[in-house]
Amino acid sequence: MQVTQGAALNQYATYAEFAPAGALIVRTEVDELFSQKLKMGQQVDIRYAGSQEVIAKGEIIMLSPYLKKKALFSEKANDQEDRRVREVRISIKGNPGLVINSKVECVIKL
Repeated sequence: MQVTQGAALNQYATYAEFAPAGALIVRTEVDELFSQKLKMGQQVDIRYAGSQEVIAKGEIIMLSPYLKKKALFSEKANDQEDRRVREVRISIKGNPGLVINSKVECVIKL
């Protein structure tokens, strides 16, 4: 909670954040060159960006039916790069202790 008793809130201001109670889900994007190779249920290794150590395992539970502009972790808001990606959601197996909103790499086993 970011508000204290007796404090005033601005309209539409964030005053609390909630963590999900269920299984964690990783939302990622896959370049259009590899988008046709993806299937539901494919196994995924998850690791911190730049690391080779696997910190969690999961499987693909959702594939978007269309390509869209790259949105996650784009370098600049006005990027002129013409690149399309497919959104993928991965369900994490077990409770690996990942921190919500941490940046990770997903290695999908084709």
